[in-house]
Amino acid sequence: MKSQSSIFEIKNQLSWIPISPFFEVTSAIENRIYSINNQTVLSLYEKYLGNDTLTIAIDFPLIVHRNGIKTGLSPEQIYDDGSFLLSGNIFEGETVQLGIVNTSDAQNETELPLAYYKSLIHLAELTSSELNDRVSLEMVKNEKNLQILLEQSRLATMGGLIDMISHQWRQPLMNMSIITSSLSIKAKMNLLDNIALSADIPQLESQIHYLSQTIDDFKNLFQTDATPVHTTFTEMAVIFESILGHAMRSESITLNLIVARDSSFIIFNNQLMQALLSIIQNSKDIIQSRSIKDGNITLYFDIIRATDKCYLTIQDNAGGISSEHLENIFEPYFTTEEDQIGSSFSLFIAKTIIEKQLNGTIYVENTSEGTSFRIEFPTNMTNNQNYSEFTPPLEY
Repeated sequence: MKSQSSIFEIKNQLSWIPISPFFEVTSAIENRIYSINNQTVLSLYEKYLGNDTLTIAIDFPLIVHRNGIKTGLSPEQIYDDGSFLLSGNIFEGETVQLGIVNTSDAQNETELPLAYYKSLIHLAELTSSELNDRVSLEMVKNEKNLQILLEQSRLATMGGLIDMISHQWRQPLMNMSIITSSLSIKAKMNLLDNIALSADIPQLESQIHYLSQTIDDFKNLFQTDATPVHTTFTEMAVIFESILGHAMRSESITLNLIVARDSSFIIFNNQLMQALLSIIQNSKDIIQSRSIKDGNITLYFDIIRATDKCYLTIQDNAGGISSEHLENIFEPYFTTEEDQIGSSFSLFIAKTIIEKQLNGTIYVENTSEGTSFRIEFPTNMTNNQNYSEFTPPLEY
């Protein structure tokens, strides 16, 4: 047992104020507490209050929350094993905090020792450091969670594109079937000659090349760029037409790709394509869920060298978004009652990619026919300002 100087007289204060994080009582019998958070009570006090614990422990009771009432249990005695004898019973599993006296309730205020204030400073510095560590840890967790969400979105978008590509391939495969059937019939009728072959084989090769190119576009699209690459809006428009054009038309949705001005810019191209596909997919879902006849999605590409920025606008004719929901559509899992199919999760992913990976911004507004998304991002994700000029406008 500690010496007589370690035995504290109970101070009769009216109320206490919690000043520390929450801890859990891990070992206690009646009013003797042995450990908190699996460490001795003395070691926890010394960690948070410094080395003057023996002289100021009485001024820092344990605050127990019971039925909404804060009860202060003052240390009466400190034992050699680091346990404390408290002014009241405490139970294992209870949640406690370190506390101080509420001096505004004290009837007879007494001058507190310098060690008291030193302990408060020590506690403030330690809890501030712990808070910073927790914030840093949460930031790391959030970043990992965000990467998981981005990967899930990438796979979901890939699944949607596979369905589109199946539409995209249907016509070329049918054309190839017609050509091969024609060649087979001609061969059976002994009409297959060099003239027939020279007419049909190039058509067959053209269809095969188209299918091969579609596979390459799809494969390249979902390889995350490790470094920024040179690209142009014209190249992007060709890929969009290759992957989406026929599939959109088969569902009575017109996809307009308009390049106003173009030049080479440097960007994480596949990440940008994924963001744009997420927005397009959302517009497509809304058009279908609202049974819009003659659906229309327009991508307008522009680049202004004077501002060193690229500008993209995606507009649809799906009827727009109610003004009360406009500010919420980039929130994950937000869905309006009238549009159960059109989830804002894809828009959340698009916004995240544009802002966090492309250093850009995205805005949304209603038009007379539907919704317009405007995207801005720098023309150069590196410091290389070596651009090559292009000569559109082009329309596909």
